Amino acid sequence: MLLPFLRYGAPHAFPPIVGPETVGVRTAYLVEPAPTEVGEGRAEYVWPSPDGSWRGPSLVPLHPRAAGIAEHNPSLARLLALVDVLRVGSTQDRHAAEEELRRLTEAASS
Repeated sequence: MLLPFLRYGAPHAFPPIVGPETVGVRTAYLVEPAPTEVGEGRAEYVWPSPDGSWRGPSLVPLHPRAAGIAEHNPSLARLLALVDVLRVGSTQDRHAAEEELRRLTEAASS
């Protein structure tokens, strides 16, 4: 039930709010490894943070402390970033992020 909600519901329940370019912690396509290769035309989103080292369009994260989580819990930050791909990505990117989330949740439940 979680994956269908993330795929189809998260973009509506948590619509992406993109702001001006700022310094922050990378998210979506910039998280390694990215679900698909970053290509031209893709924004390199960041969660705004004065402690960040990346610059790009700001994306309001699912949780206000997401940028701080990235440093202390990279696995959780990666999951949040994959959900961000579901929020802002193209159809192909959303599909790749969903498959990666499926793989990660199946591995965690084994």
